Amino acid sequence: MEDAGLPGLRLSTHDGTEVTFGGSRLLFRKSAEGLQAESLVVRDDPQAAFTLRLLAPLFQRHRGDLHLLLSWEGDAEPRELRIVEGKAAPTPAAPPGPRGALATAEEKEIRRLLEEARRHWEEYQRLKAEAGKSDAP
Repeated sequence: MEDAGLPGLRLSTHDGTEVTFGGSRLLFRKSAEGLQAESLVVRDDPQAAFTLRLLAPLFQRHRGDLHLLLSWEGDAEPRELRIVEGKAAPTPAAPPGPRGALATAEEKEIRRLLEEARRHWEEYQRLKAEAGKSDAP
């Protein structure tokens, strides 16, 4: 981990091992083979320093699998990082329509908001019709 060259990188050990850098965290648990990655949080990772200088080389060196969708403020689409058995893997061509869980979550939220707007519009029309009936002589 020392070769990552990240000032502020912290390593702590208790029941397992935890590597932290800013808002990012990688937690390992002890297993019969040594340490096994258990959880990963990548948050506020300027210039993808944690991801590209520590995480990716770690998974490549130990022949692990890693699949992340990374997004940066200002980017329209997330970027995909795939490491399979320690080697960078080509990212599959995106199918037409929604792309991945991120697009699906956004799409669900948009559908929910549109449905809510439709209900409000129908309620407005109903109230307007009722108000029109009560104004009739």
